[in-house]
Amino acid sequence: MYYIAGGVTVFLVLLSMFGFADTPKVSAEITVEDSRYDEIYVEDIRVISNGESVSTYEYDNTSVFTYMNQKHRSWFRAGKISGIYNSETISFVYEGCDYTKTSLKCAHEDGLWVLRTVINEDPEQASINLLLFDENGTVIGQANRSKSRKVTIIERQKTTQTQQPGQPISVSANNCNKESGSCSGGSYSGIQQGAVQTQTEDLEPTIIELGPRIRDIDVDQAVIMLYDSIRK
Repeated sequence: MYYIAGGVTVFLVLLSMFGFADTPKVSAEITVEDSRYDEIYVEDIRVISNGESVSTYEYDNTSVFTYMNQKHRSWFRAGKISGIYNSETISFVYEGCDYTKTSLKCAHEDGLWVLRTVINEDPEQASINLLLFDENGTVIGQANRSKSRKVTIIERQKTTQTQQPGQPISVSANNCNKESGSCSGGSYSGIQQGAVQTQTEDLEPTIIELGPRIRDIDVDQAVIMLYDSIRK
């Protein structure tokens, strides 16, 4: 009886060794890959004129939003963008928070980035400043473009031409025949045209002043610089 029991025991041990030898071990390690695309909320631009915030301005409020949508595929190298929204489109995707009042708070709750645009202008210089915040309110990208006042001076002159008085002249003309030896002719008198005198006078120059202004090309370049500066 002891022999049989011992044989069964050995058999079970061998079965456990060979029957489960190729069973994969369960690893307690979990690998998580972040494949989420980033989304950006573009605030309405803020304009500061001569040190004071203004609500009425000539700038296109959608220009930054438009260029942000156009440039990210070519210039954003730190990831991929799945959506870019502004104050008119954000509610179609995220309804639970008022982004126009508390954009950073709403973006933190929804996991979005926030782009803030500030245009400063005074008589001498205008600048556009872009700041990109991540969902935690940390600045991860920025760009700046500026334009200065331009002054063009055009020199002017006045040219005057004066006809001088003519001088009297007398001309004699004789025609002689060699064969007959006779001559005929006469004298003529008149006024010779006087010389033309030119005088140049300097006038007050024309001054053309072009005030500083941020244009579409400046917004375009600022957005490219912003995407290229992003560090996640």
